[in-house]
Amino acid sequence: MRTESGTNRKHSRRDTREALRAAFLFQQWSEDDLENIAGMATVRSLDRNAIVFHHAAACRHLYVVMEGHIQLSRLTPDGRETVIHVIGPGQLLACAALFLDRAYPATARVISPGARLLVLDGAAFLDTLRQRSDLSFRVVAALATRISKLTGRIESQATETSEQRVAAWLLRQAERSGSGSRVVLESTKKVLAENLGMTPETLSRVLSKLRRRDIVDVRRREITIHAPSRLRELT
Repeated sequence: MRTESGTNRKHSRRDTREALRAAFLFQQWSEDDLENIAGMATVRSLDRNAIVFHHAAACRHLYVVMEGHIQLSRLTPDGRETVIHVIGPGQLLACAALFLDRAYPATARVISPGARLLVLDGAAFLDTLRQRSDLSFRVVAALATRISKLTGRIESQATETSEQRVAAWLLRQAERSGSGSRVVLESTKKVLAENLGMTPETLSRVLSKLRRRDIVDVRRREITIHAPSRLRELT
């Protein structure tokens, strides 16, 4: 893990505020408050396979993913690795562990070619919340809103078809990447299927169906959307 050099400090400070603003926890914070939080943060660059933290280690930091993807996993009793989730840009790592004063619930590892993380000092951040009840209430509101959205997503998965879920996911990813038509899978198809609430076999069938209809093209972990308008019709 590499901390960015002092020559990049001004640039990193701007990146820090932007990264904080992108994370759901800080979206309603003022610029002054974001600047205060930015002062207790560092920007770190990591290579592929770098470990961010290990399962059961003491939680001392809150992380915001700026670039890249981080995989959360745990080992089963027989030593097999089980992937729990994949975290991407704008998402938080170790939020619950920090607030609950618990150890990290899983091992976090970089699975993209590289990653940049905003690392907040956990003790300093919690101390700020203790001193500022207004910020604490904003955190509670942000968490409540997040739970509501996740509940809505679960309800949608219960009513949407597999094809609708895959189509909506592809459109969201293409929009986030800014490419408009190209989606790169940063995790395995098994992890993606689990996140979409389906089996890997069902995901493969849906992608094959979309490919036969010339809506998408699938080459290993890269999916190209040929007909965005037809994909939207499926959602």
